[in-house]
Amino acid sequence: MMFSSEREALRFLAKKVVSQAAYEGAPLTDVEQRLLMFNETDPECPRIPDDVLSNEDLEYEAKVTRVLRAAYLRDRETNPEESSRYHVAMEGLKESDAYLPVMAEQALKQATKGRDLLKFAVIVLLVTIAVFAFAFWRAQR
Repeated sequence: MMFSSEREALRFLAKKVVSQAAYEGAPLTDVEQRLLMFNETDPECPRIPDDVLSNEDLEYEAKVTRVLRAAYLRDRETNPEESSRYHVAMEGLKESDAYLPVMAEQALKQATKGRDLLKFAVIVLLVTIAVFAFAFWRAQR
């Protein structure tokens, strides 16, 4: 399912972060929720206090990345179709100036890294088995 706008894709990811944080028992503050929708070039962007914008908060970014990764993994386990929407949303936000996609990109990379490593290991194992089977077959001839 495609998102009709960049704002809708952003809202989808923000909703996932807010829901997962609440699920974990650590809901986001009002300012943290507004930061999820922050976009410097969007005039409809929620108002963020200047002191918050000037403060580079790596702790906030790490928190949002962790929470979104957990939401993605939970959705991937319980509803694979829903988890594919994260990637569709990110595709729609490629050209965005929004803040959340930066953290979301990290979250999805971290969440899929283990799966990619497992695929690689399975391929290496299958190739190794094929090489040994071929060598064994050639030795039998």
